[in-house]
Amino acid sequence: MIGVIAKRKENQTIVEKATKSFLEKESNLQRLSVNRMGKVTGISFNQTPIEDFHKKNFKGLFYHQYGKCLPDNYKLFVNIDENDYSEFTLGILGYLKDLFEWKKSGHSDILSYVIQPFRLGLSNDSKKDLVPQNDENIYAGCLIYNKEHGALVIAVREEYFKTQINSLQPPT
Repeated sequence: MIGVIAKRKENQTIVEKATKSFLEKESNLQRLSVNRMGKVTGISFNQTPIEDFHKKNFKGLFYHQYGKCLPDNYKLFVNIDENDYSEFTLGILGYLKDLFEWKKSGHSDILSYVIQPFRLGLSNDSKKDLVPQNDENIYAGCLIYNKEHGALVIAVREEYFKTQINSLQPPT
């Protein structure tokens, strides 16, 4: 999907390869939107596999960065809405962008990312990675593909998540 939807001129080779690969599978043809003139005008993608793809990448990069798997007691949330300018999303992205150095995985044009524990009120002039504490409540990550499309992934420790949800419930 990331290859097919690339827009930047320097990514056109990726678009061509991804589109050719996509069209070679008969089962993919039903996902094409075709106008009355027979021209393909779009492709539909199911959001769940896309989110699962980002979760898998986040977990792999987490392992690469910290040398251990993200524990199973973390719930992962993915935001791929590139038009989300909410205070929450902009706050997390600002935290990652302003306080930490971005890393590359493989070729620098393919994937850049930052994954860090999320700690309110942090200042980090050195932009060095944080050392995770035991049972860190939240990890935040941003993955940028082809210098063009991004995914914000938030990993929240389930026990912490439950306490936050319960604090929002009105008393009975």
